[in-house]
Amino acid sequence: CGGDGKDKLFGGEDDDRLDGGPGDDKLYGEDGTDNCCNGESGPGCEGASCEEGVVIYGLFDIQSVSVGITTTVRISETVSGETKVKAWHSEAGD
Repeated sequence: CGGDGKDKLFGGEDDDRLDGGPGDDKLYGEDGTDNCCNGESGPGCEGASCEEGVVIYGLFDIQSVSVGITTTVRISETVSGETKVKAWHSEAGD
């Protein structure tokens, strides 16, 4: 997904820094650089803030729509193996 073939998820030139280090992760990022835990923001950064030592690498949204109400369940998994589940709903308006 990284534009210009710059995804390096499996090693390449040893530029994988999935812990959000100083690096070159380009998970979805066009020409951007993901520095998700460095307080960075802007294009190419998938998350501008992370808790110390907690980096999300898997994120799944499941949505269900019923009578104008959308329920979303978000499941995320961290590098440390912790799984978090969050759910919310919104109602469609005119």
